[in-house]
Amino acid sequence: MSLKAIVKSVISGDTLVLRGRPGPQGQSPKERILHLADAVAPRMGNQTREDEPWAFESRDFLRAFAVGKEISFTSTHSFPSNDDVTRDFGTAEIGGVDVASEMLRNGWAKIKESKRDPTDDDIQKREFEAEAKAAGKGLWNSHGPQARAVHQTMPAESQAFVSEWKGKSLDALVEQVRDGSTLRVRLFMPDGEHQMVNIALAGVRCARTSSKQGEPSEPWAEEAKFFTESRLLQRAVRVVILSLPTSTATPFQAGANNAPPPPASIFIGTVLHPAGNVAEHLVAAGLARVVDWHAGMLAAGGSMERLRAAEKVAKEKRACLYANMAIASASTAVKSNGAANGNTRVFDGTVTRIWSGDQISVIDRESGKERRLQFSSTKGPRLSDPKQAYYAQEARDFLRKKLIGKHVKVTVDFIRPRDGEYEERECATVRYGNQNSNVAEQLVEKGLASVVRHRRDDEDRSPDYDKLMAAEQAAVTETRGIHSGKEQPAPKPSVNISESGARATTFVNGFKRQGKVSAIVDYVASGSRFKLFLPKENQTLTLVLNGIRAPRTARNPSEKSEPFGQEAADFTTRRYMQRDVEFEVDTVDKSGGFIGTLWLKSENAAIVLIKEGLASVHPFSADGLSWSTQLYAAEAEAKQARRNLWEDYDEEAEKAVEAPPPEDDGGPLKSEYLDVIISDVRAKNGFSFSVQILNTEGIATLEKLMRDFSLHHHSAQPAPSNFVPKAGDLVSAKFSDGSWYRAKIRRASPVKKEAEVTFIDYGNQDIVSFQKIRPLDPKFRSLPGQAQDARLSFVRLVSDESEYHADAVDRFRQLCEGRKLVANIDSKEGSTLHLRLIDPNDPVAMQDPLACINADLVREGLASIDRKGCKYLGAYPHIMNKLHIAVAEAKRDRAGMFEFGDVEEDDHHSSLDECACAMEAVELGASASLPQLYEGPQSLSGSGSFQSYLSSAGSYHRHAKGANVHLEKGQSVVHVGSQSPRFQSVPVEASLHSGSLSGIGRFMTNFPEFLLEDLHRFRHGHLGGMYLFWSLYCCVSVLFFSFKMHSALQDAVAAGRLQPNHVSNSLDAYRVSPLTNISVHQRMSISFPNIPLSGHLETFTLSTHSSVNTDLTACLWIEEGELDALATLTTWPGPMSVVVVISAQSGSTGHLATLKRLLGLIGLLDTHASSGLLLHVLQVSSSSGGSANAYLNLARLLAPTDRVALFPDGLPSHLSNNLYSSIVRSTSPLPLVLGNDSRRIYPFAPMSPVVLPKDYPTWCTERFSLFRSRSLDWEDCLWQLWFESGGEIKSVTVDDWPGREAGILNSSHNSAISAKINRRWTIKYREEACALAVKRAQALETVGYVDKKAFQWRKFCNEVRSRLKTMVRGSLAERFKFLGTATPNVT
Repeated sequence: MSLKAIVKSVISGDTLVLRGRPGPQGQSPKERILHLADAVAPRMGNQTREDEPWAFESRDFLRAFAVGKEISFTSTHSFPSNDDVTRDFGTAEIGGVDVASEMLRNGWAKIKESKRDPTDDDIQKREFEAEAKAAGKGLWNSHGPQARAVHQTMPAESQAFVSEWKGKSLDALVEQVRDGSTLRVRLFMPDGEHQMVNIALAGVRCARTSSKQGEPSEPWAEEAKFFTESRLLQRAVRVVILSLPTSTATPFQAGANNAPPPPASIFIGTVLHPAGNVAEHLVAAGLARVVDWHAGMLAAGGSMERLRAAEKVAKEKRACLYANMAIASASTAVKSNGAANGNTRVFDGTVTRIWSGDQISVIDRESGKERRLQFSSTKGPRLSDPKQAYYAQEARDFLRKKLIGKHVKVTVDFIRPRDGEYEERECATVRYGNQNSNVAEQLVEKGLASVVRHRRDDEDRSPDYDKLMAAEQAAVTETRGIHSGKEQPAPKPSVNISESGARATTFVNGFKRQGKVSAIVDYVASGSRFKLFLPKENQTLTLVLNGIRAPRTARNPSEKSEPFGQEAADFTTRRYMQRDVEFEVDTVDKSGGFIGTLWLKSENAAIVLIKEGLASVHPFSADGLSWSTQLYAAEAEAKQARRNLWEDYDEEAEKAVEAPPPEDDGGPLKSEYLDVIISDVRAKNGFSFSVQILNTEGIATLEKLMRDFSLHHHSAQPAPSNFVPKAGDLVSAKFSDGSWYRAKIRRASPVKKEAEVTFIDYGNQDIVSFQKIRPLDPKFRSLPGQAQDARLSFVRLVSDESEYHADAVDRFRQLCEGRKLVANIDSKEGSTLHLRLIDPNDPVAMQDPLACINADLVREGLASIDRKGCKYLGAYPHIMNKLHIAVAEAKRDRAGMFEFGDVEEDDHHSSLDECACAMEAVELGASASLPQLYEGPQSLSGSGSFQSYLSSAGSYHRHAKGANVHLEKGQSVVHVGSQSPRFQSVPVEASLHSGSLSGIGRFMTNFPEFLLEDLHRFRHGHLGGMYLFWSLYCCVSVLFFSFKMHSALQDAVAAGRLQPNHVSNSLDAYRVSPLTNISVHQRMSISFPNIPLSGHLETFTLSTHSSVNTDLTACLWIEEGELDALATLTTWPGPMSVVVVISAQSGSTGHLATLKRLLGLIGLLDTHASSGLLLHVLQVSSSSGGSANAYLNLARLLAPTDRVALFPDGLPSHLSNNLYSSIVRSTSPLPLVLGNDSRRIYPFAPMSPVVLPKDYPTWCTERFSLFRSRSLDWEDCLWQLWFESGGEIKSVTVDDWPGREAGILNSSHNSAISAKINRRWTIKYREEACALAVKRAQALETVGYVDKKAFQWRKFCNEVRSRLKTMVRGSLAERFKFLGTATPNVT
């Protein structure tokens, strides 16, 4: 009889697990196992055995075909079973298709051998098997199964596995459902391996099923398991691993250790089905509860919000687990009513006090009532616990800086009832700022508070509970604050310096010298008495406000406060408690309290209290204050408004304070000409000077006073021993001339025992020791200081950063200092006079009333119009016209700062900087201009120093005479028509273009004027830029330059290399790089930076265009004896840059013979003209030898494309298209190594070519060696590329690459001793390089910067160290092999 069921899972390719329909309440149905008759498939493995071949593929085919579908099956016979599950043998159909036949048809099962006679059905199945076998399907695939590793157990390194795959989505297959929220899944790793892991669904927890037979499961456990099984078992899912199962450790846990955790048996993660997240469906069905402490993992993606929403739906429906949910608590009812204990639940307020890291006081703006609040679901560190005291202080200070005095929005979440010694407390969420930031969340995120773990049924919690958990998770991850594991010492108790009057007195003078001192109001005792905390000094003191008296407050319940005493204390508490303030000390009282002034920003606390009517003026102390007028004015205002203390005030209000005089409207002042003398000129910290007004009685009085002053100090007693001058004091000070003068202290240093003073009668400033300072006798105080600070009106001297500043100051001293002048006051800026100075002896001033020294300085280019500092310019139009004319004259005459161009002073520095940069760029020559040279041929004429002078001289002459001297651009070589490359000449030392010669000609034409102007400047003592020296140097450079050019051209013609008549009529088929115009020394410095060679370089001796569309150039070098190897160049289909190294000197017979041989290659190169060939000849000394890497650097430098392929051993004789296409396809910005073996990491195959960008920062360095070897040089280059890239170098295996063995080109005459020394040096160099890389990695880690390169270096270097320790007694060859250095083949 045919039965129906649902396929629950598939055990193997011939065995299925079937289940019936679920019960009415979702109960789990019964199950049975069905084995397909007459078919056999490979068995899956487990922890004790591996999978049979094709087992996973066979099962996976049947899984995809059958799981979750309805099946009709017939049982032929059953087997007895040890458990309650029935086992049957039989046949099955799904949708009318026989399951066994389908498996045989696709080759995933075999016919089981049977002794009975075959039936028609058996014959048909054998035909299916034969067809699959013939087609090579499934098990019959001739290539065999895919090799893979299946790890049946959890990863041994749990933490490392989670760190590697955390947050990444992995394909997986659910293999088993242990309960509704615990799964066993098969992860399909990217490398093809299968990893079995146990996953607990993040954010939820289902009831546990029984693990032992006979034990009952938790309520709703079986239903939850069936819910998950029916949807996920053996379904393809995506798994995201989030964390290990360990929950957050409790802060300050005793006995905590940093031992590594044991291997985990389960991971926490998310399982995503195409239909959604099963965790959300479990919660919505009431079969799972939300796990609060998972919120930190899920809050970022919004998963926790969706789980909370699903939980809310399940609670409303009272589904399953929530069927017997308790009635809402009293605090919840408070929420719904919108009020708590008669107070509003949501209100705006101002924070007035911070009690601890989780409690604050807020004043309700509407009711004015102060309410003490606890942050919901938050617990701060306790100050009473020594381990927590440091963080408790930090949390309290964080809240103080963030909230005190700020507007906040408060939402009371619940009321915590009274519990023992703990009073009833309102628990609230406090938000502040435009972003409505939750301050509790910020505390938790910084590690200054922890989140309370509520019971599962406890609904009294913060509405942002999940965000709090996420913040705590972030703090734990970053080990911040209380989660850092560091034991911080408890803060030291502060020192009370007001404990006695005697102790307080010792601090008075120090506070007076400091002026305003920063502090924090720690406590308010009454309206005018504060306790201040000085955080830097860790001191506390009592401050009593000076000049006022506030009503007393009761100190204990038995006392009675004076009227408005409590109101004054409350007002002061709300306004100043825990604020950052400043205070000044005037004196101290007998109890140790400091009497002074308290400032909140610019607000004087005493004045505020008086103005509010909460204090009265104390005349005795107020009259001595500089701001006593403000006190009396504030008291008058309070009396008039009848505030607080003055509510019964009956008398008439006092007259209003006289209004201040109106401000100046900025118009011109009435002309007031004064006779003055410039008594002092100051050039430091901005230019200024002092004047004495002569036509007053003060000067005559001063002369008499100074005579008496001098006599007084001849017999005066020295200064008292306890005399300490302070800023603002009037004193007698001894000047450097030995005389005493009246002075005022600007600033004093008791440590250095010296003071900076201003001599008030002359304006001089000086630093004088305390020994030369005495108190000023009162009889000399009556006469005001006769020196007045002044500045030039309308103009300002050039800034002190200008090279003309010293000239400007000297010129001003020459014109003004110590002379009697006439001055007009054009404006006043405080005590500073803006003066227009006039020389009475100047005949021009007698005729022109607007003539003045101010305009003369502008005319000489030593001053400019001050448009920023002088706001009154528009009020004096006639004078401004005069000044503009002076500026024009200065520009015309190139005077002062206008010497090098028509620029204002602000632009002067930038123009000089640009000129300096231009000169530097020309001096750098080819090295600095290579990226621009390929944009088009250019000519860089002359030597670097001569070209720099030409540029600066041309700029100077252009400004002075209007000439047009500039560097020329143009084609350096004439293009001729020819299909074959032209053999052409290259200059030996430098190449001059005709355009540049014309520029030099114009320069030489005007050179006498330059020289005369320089001589004129030198005669007047203006050395400037030493133009005379440069002019003479220029003459010598031109003569030397002309001689060298003439010699080079003669040598070229004599050698037969310049053939002007050799011109073809065909089209142009070549191009010449602009590097032909760069001198030999510049080329050599680029190619040989470490070991300069004495020789000669001829670039682009042969040059053809490339018509191939590629950006890759082959770079190689050959010696003069290998010129026949040029025939192999035709195997490379792209452009090439080839360096031919010869030892014959330039112009010798051997050199000419080599050039003739190259001429004979023109026919050969005609066949390669379409690909592009650049041939360069390098002559080196036979004694120096040179370096193979340097030659490759030179070929790379002269390559015309953005990418190059470096061939250290030349091109192979046969080059397949496969190799060329493999190289061209690579577009990686990293180096790519080509080899003929499977080595993908260092060391690479010997003489492996490298493909890299031409401008890649690493160039192969030529290394000193006792013998020449191409292989060792190139091996050094490969190691250098690998090491400096931090291992980020790629490699590819080219099957047909005809590589050579290392050492094939080594010289046979080199000794074993020299090879051994070379190996030792190489090992030493690489060990030191490793050590430096490790130090660099450690330095980067200390600042929290993660550098991939540094970690790769450190890993490599640690391997070097560990291996070298074990190889101390080993052979040197073993060390060399480990460090990746090929041992040279030395005989």
